[in-house]
Amino acid sequence: MKAAEIFSSLEDRIVRGELRAGDALPTVREAAELWQVNKNTVAAAYRMLQNAGLIFSSGRNGSVVGGPVAPHAATGWTPSYDGVIAANGGNPDRTLLPSALMVRAQLQKVSTDPLLYGEADEAVPLMEWARESFGGDGVPADSLFVGSGTMAVLDTVLRNCLSPGDAVALEDPAYATTIGLVRSIGLKPVPMAMDAQGVRPEALQAAIQAGCKAVVLSTRAQNPTGICTSAERAKQLAPIVAKARQTLFLDDDHSSLLELAPYRNFVSANAEHWLVTRSVSKFLGPDMRVAVAAGDALTVARIARAQAYAMGWVSSLLQRLVGGLLQQPAVLSLVREAGPVYRERYAYMQKALRGIGIETVGTAGFNIWVPCENEALVAQSLISSGWRIRTGADFTLEAAPGFRVTTAALDKDAADAFVAALAQAMTVRPPQLA
Repeated sequence: MKAAEIFSSLEDRIVRGELRAGDALPTVREAAELWQVNKNTVAAAYRMLQNAGLIFSSGRNGSVVGGPVAPHAATGWTPSYDGVIAANGGNPDRTLLPSALMVRAQLQKVSTDPLLYGEADEAVPLMEWARESFGGDGVPADSLFVGSGTMAVLDTVLRNCLSPGDAVALEDPAYATTIGLVRSIGLKPVPMAMDAQGVRPEALQAAIQAGCKAVVLSTRAQNPTGICTSAERAKQLAPIVAKARQTLFLDDDHSSLLELAPYRNFVSANAEHWLVTRSVSKFLGPDMRVAVAAGDALTVARIARAQAYAMGWVSSLLQRLVGGLLQQPAVLSLVREAGPVYRERYAYMQKALRGIGIETVGTAGFNIWVPCENEALVAQSLISSGWRIRTGADFTLEAAPGFRVTTAALDKDAADAFVAALAQAMTVRPPQLA
C-alpha cells in the first residue's frame, strides 16, 4: 500500500463522516503495523492529510481529525431539524440582515444588460463605499481588489505571494477555515498567542524572527474569540510591523460597517506589504459573496493578475447589487442598529458566563471563546440538553482547549438558557476505567 492510497482511503472516510472531527487516528507505528507498511509511508500519508487540512497534530494525542468544515450550518435562536439549537454556525442574525423586500427593490434598479468578456469591471457604487470605508479608518485605498468573499481573497493572496512550505503566522486560537486553508495549500501555520488586548507583541516578534512570510490576523471582532486590538496594543505592534519589511500582513476586517469596536490601523500604516479585506457577509448576508481589499500596489497587482487567469472577475451583477444596497439609507440604518445589538448580546453572554465562574477575554464579536479542558464531553452533554456548539480543536494550534459559541443570534433569554445548560454540562465527569 502506498502513501497516496492511505491518504485516499482516510480522506474518503473523513468526507463521508465515518471519521469525525476530534477522532484520533492510530499512531504512525500502530498504523504501520495495521496496514503492514513502512512507518515512513504512514508518515507521508499523514503529512498529505495534514496539508489538506483534514487532520492536525494534537501533541501527545497524536493525529486527530479536524474536518471537513461543513459548508452550511444552521444558526440562530431556532431549533434545527433535530430539535437542537445551533450556537455553532458563526452566522449573523437573520432578522438583522436586509429583508427580501429590500433586496428585491434594489434588484429592480440594477442593470441586467448582458456583459461580454472584457467588459466586466468593478461596480462604481461598491468602489465608492470601499474608498469611503477604508479612507474613514486611514487605510490607503489607491489600490483595490474585489474578490468572492474574504476566504477567496486570502486563498488568492497566499497561493500567489507565498510558496509551499512557507510559514504563516496565525492568531491562536484562529478562524478554523483559515487554518484549514493554510494547511491545504502546503503552508506551515505558526501560532501567535493572544490576550484580551490582541496579539501579544512577543508572539508577533517571534513569528517574524522564525521566518514567517505572512501574518494573518483580525484587528477587531476576532473569530473565534471576539478579541479586539486595543489602542495600547496597536502602539506596541506598530514598530514590529514597520521593521518586518519582507513580511506580508493580512487583516481580515469582516465586521467593518457594524463598528463592533474602533479600527486600529497598525497594519497599512506601517507594513510595506499589506492587505486589509472587508467583506459584506456579516451585515448583508453570507450569500453576498463579495469582499473588497485595499493593499499595497504590488500585492494587489499580483492577486488581480492571478484572478484574471482563474475566475476572471466577481459577477458585475452581484457587485452592483451589493454596492446599491450599501447606498440605501434603509439598509445603512439597519446595519447601524445591528452593531449595538451584537455588542450587547456578546457582553450579556460574557457576563452570564462570568456568573458561573467562566472568564472570557474578548471585547465584541459574533463568537465568544469558552476555555474548557473537557470540551468534547461538554459538547456531548450540551447536545443532550438541546444545544450545539463548535468544539475548539479546529481553532487551536497550541492554545489551551476550549469551544466557540456564536452569540450573534442569542438574545438574553437564549443566553440565560444556554448558560444554565452549560453549568450543568460542566459538572459531568469523564467515565472512569474499571
